[in-house]
Amino acid sequence: MEIQRKDKASWRVNDKVINLFNGSSNISDHRVYNGQIGRVASINTEASSLIANFPLDDGGVATHRYGAGTTKLVHGWAVNTWKVQGDEMDGVVVIFPSRWQLSNELLYTSVTRAQRKVHVYISEYKLERCLKVASRTNRVTRLRERLQEILRESRKRPADEGGSSEQAKAQRSM
Repeated sequence: MEIQRKDKASWRVNDKVINLFNGSSNISDHRVYNGQIGRVASINTEASSLIANFPLDDGGVATHRYGAGTTKLVHGWAVNTWKVQGDEMDGVVVIFPSRWQLSNELLYTSVTRAQRKVHVYISEYKLERCLKVASRTNRVTRLRERLQEILRESRKRPADEGGSSEQAKAQRSM
């Protein structure tokens, strides 16, 4: 079962979704939060609406009904850092493709979304630039030191073993 949307991907049962507003659920007694990730639980084609479930930390579920044309819900298969800044996932892949996105805060927020494993794909130049830019917030972490250590280790290895290259890949489970 699915709901067709004009100029957008259709909604289907079990689609991964991200809620884009803070507020009370219109079905359950729970609140739903911006950046919360859930799944489409059911679709009512006659009413052109869908119900999404969002797992809660206490094991419960926040349930909310959305109209098919809603702007308060988007597909969540691939997302940017800011859409999930209050959430965490088991694994995260971070890609820094362009210069204007560089910042210490963006790197920190992206990497700390991962609970178990993170892969960061970034050129040496961009990584060094991120690490040099002072954060506006004083964080009590060792992220900067850990990334600098990874960068130093990658430069010690020959290029054919994954060492330093123009498009260096800093990849490590944290």
